[in-house]
Parts: sequence; C-alpha cells; structure tokens
Amino acid sequence: RQLALLIVAALAVVVGAIALEAATGTTSHVTRALESGPGGLASDLRDRIELSYARATEHWQNVAIVLGGIVVLGALAVRLLRSSRPLTERALPLAFLAAIATSLVVNDSPVDVVVAGLACYLAVEAYALRPQRAV
Repeated sequence: RQLALLIVAALAVVVGAIALEAATGTTSHVTRALESGPGGLASDLRDRIELSYARATEHWQNVAIVLGGIVVLGALAVRLLRSSRPLTERALPLAFLAAIATSLVVNDSPVDVVVAGLACYLAVEAYALRPQRAV
C-alpha cells in the first residue's frame, strides 16, 4: 500500500514538473520527446542509449573507467543485496544504485556518471548504513 502511494506521489511530481515547464514556456529534451508521443519518446530514448554507448567507447580510457565503475558498483550492489540489514535501511542505497544504472544508459556522459555516481553512492551508503545510537 505504501509503495503504491509512493509511486503515485512520484508520478504526480513528474507530471507537475512537466506541467510547470510547459506553463513557463521552457523546453528541454524531455518535453520535446514527450510532444511527439510514445514513438518520439522511444526514438529519443534510442538516441540517448546510442550516444551514451558512443561516449563510453570513444577512448580506451573511457571503456576502462566505465567498465571498472560498473564492476565496482555491481559488487557493491551484490554486497548490499546479501546484507542481513533490514530492507528499510538498504532502500536508499538500492534506489541510488538503480538511479546510477539508469543514468548510465540514458545520459550522454557515462564517465562522469560512473565516477560521480560511485563517489556519491559511497556517501549515501555510509549515511544510510551508519550505526544507530541508542537514545
């Protein structure tokens, strides 16, 4: 029940942001893709994936950084999934890992995403999994 409420709230925030953008007359690649309907959105998503792949494989250093980052993030995800900590404590780091994975696919700067994502993930994990003090 709480998950359904969270999903509805998240969708409301997204729709509100898009409506605000439309009301102010500003545009972005997201609003332009949405203007074309599902076909335009799918085409834009395909273009973003192709651009992300092209940037990730542009130089051997990019390949090494992106693949190395994916391996480290994958290992951290496996460690987190196997943890005996309650899911409520692991939810934020897991969501952050999902966001990094999504951004790697659709963002046009995968090297930046993997480096910044890994650094920020470590901070999120340290915060979310910090030892709890008795009050």
